[in-house]
Amino acid sequence: MKKRWFLDMCFIIYYASNSGFYLEEKVRKIVANKKEEYIICYYITEENLPKWIKEKKSLIYEAKQITSYTKSMPSIEDSQSFLFKRYVMQLKKILKAYAFSENKKDFFINRKRNITFLERKIRLFVKDFIDEKVIPIKEIDLKLRSSLFTYLDNVSDANTLASGIQEHNKNAIMLITSDKEHWTEDNLKWAIPPASDLEKKYPKLPRIKYLQDL
Repeated sequence: MKKRWFLDMCFIIYYASNSGFYLEEKVRKIVANKKEEYIICYYITEENLPKWIKEKKSLIYEAKQITSYTKSMPSIEDSQSFLFKRYVMQLKKILKAYAFSENKKDFFINRKRNITFLERKIRLFVKDFIDEKVIPIKEIDLKLRSSLFTYLDNVSDANTLASGIQEHNKNAIMLITSDKEHWTEDNLKWAIPPASDLEKKYPKLPRIKYLQDL
């Protein structure tokens, strides 16, 4: 029986990306020699990946508006939101790349083309390599998600890991990620305390493998 790998969103993004980051090529080699079943939750395919692509497109639009002098650069100090700060930092990175670009005329055209290509590769990966989608969004255990969020402080990770734990207690899976900070055995154990109602409902916790160690 094949092992069942429950993929974090990063696995798919690395497969589709071509930024030169070392894990991208590593993931493509893993997929080329695929021996496991690839499992993914509906939250990633229906909400998280579309939201990620939308943000990438929004960043290009915002950067183009700023370089056209029709919009000012937002200030990180304007908000305490982590997501907003991350957005501004990514926006600054695009603007810096634009400033050093030798072909400013086609800079944003090429960026849009790259995002379209990335989006297509992500869609094809899901179509060609995902063996099963599990845990519809409406079936995510809100109590489990809330408990995970307490230790992760990240809604995306909380939804994804809740889906993974729920699936593991139906059919065993292995969590696959590159996130060694949030996707940890300790965080899972803290979110499901001993003798709690959650532990009674989810007595089995999935193991975690990191892409860096594969």
